[in-house]
Amino acid sequence: MKNNKLLFILITIAILIKVFLFIFGVIWAPHMKIESDSGTYLELAKGLYSKGAFATVDAKGVLQPEMFRTPGYPVFVSLLHEVAKIPLDGVVLVQVLLTCLTAWLVYKIALQLEARIALLSVVICLLDVPSTMWSLQLVTEALFTLILTLVVLMFVLYLKKADTRFLIFSALLLALATYVRPISYFLGIPVALFVVYANAPKDLKKAFVHAVVFGAIVFSLLGLWSIRNYHCCKTTVFSGVSSFVDQEYSIKGIYAKERYPQKPGVPNAVYYTEIAVRSLSTMMCNPGSWKYLRNPVLAPIGKVLAYLFMFFWMPCLITGIFRIGRNIYFQFLALVAAYFIAVTVYAVGLVGNERFRVVIWPCISIISAYGWLHLKHIIQSYRRKERT
Repeated sequence: MKNNKLLFILITIAILIKVFLFIFGVIWAPHMKIESDSGTYLELAKGLYSKGAFATVDAKGVLQPEMFRTPGYPVFVSLLHEVAKIPLDGVVLVQVLLTCLTAWLVYKIALQLEARIALLSVVICLLDVPSTMWSLQLVTEALFTLILTLVVLMFVLYLKKADTRFLIFSALLLALATYVRPISYFLGIPVALFVVYANAPKDLKKAFVHAVVFGAIVFSLLGLWSIRNYHCCKTTVFSGVSSFVDQEYSIKGIYAKERYPQKPGVPNAVYYTEIAVRSLSTMMCNPGSWKYLRNPVLAPIGKVLAYLFMFFWMPCLITGIFRIGRNIYFQFLALVAAYFIAVTVYAVGLVGNERFRVVIWPCISIISAYGWLHLKHIIQSYRRKERT
């Protein structure tokens, strides 16, 4: 009971920090909500409302169908800002609320896996600095993370209850998430394979049928946008941003362009493995900060708090990973996290940072809380031995 009281206090503090940062941003840092990608999203959102088309206007005033971005986030902004007439600060507030809703979903997932870690999972989810900071900007992170967490919840319920309705909901939500952020385009493949892995020991035929159903739903829905792009732009790619990133920032792209020429005598494989390791390190080990506030007092405070927090969750995460074992539910969380880590490391190389960790933070929160459960047991056992 005492531990739960502390966790509720920490949850309250985490929410108050989000509220404080939002208010500070509105009053003293209004620039913060506009990120480099925000302008395109706002233009597309306006076009959806005023022109009824997912398009941009060129220099001659002619509508050009958009295929670089996907429509999920512009539709979200258009509904709130253009249709409901909510100011942009209000849209940001909605995104902050989405992070709190995501934490509630984390709680629901954790309850299904191990009730003792549910509240701690929420605390870890809410205290994450990058998750909070990127929700204060007009970018896809908050919306995408919420939908992806719903995907995980539905899939966990499918595994727990063996109810195909949850599998179908998971597939529909994964397609929706990909329309918000195309990085999840290929996630349907490992998830479908996981369906086979999870069900094969009981019923191999059922396992393959469920996997085919899941994959068919996801990729047929994504295929609709590729058909649209072919009709409008004569290309079958789902999103132009994926091709651009692959050519400009991926490990393959920087190798082709020799953007980071290898050192003399160092084989290509070794050098680009080093780039991959550095990318992984930047993504996972950069704690984040409040630097976007551009405040000389708050920025270092945020950095210190982020490092202190990382010193807690990182050992817990590592412990949790090693303790997963044959637990199929935690295996799935690890699979989702591993997919996004692998895609990020390959696709953005040295451009990656803690921003790309935001989308898997719900999975990290639950695994870290699970790790703390075991670390706590080790600490308590050590103390009992010391007393005796």
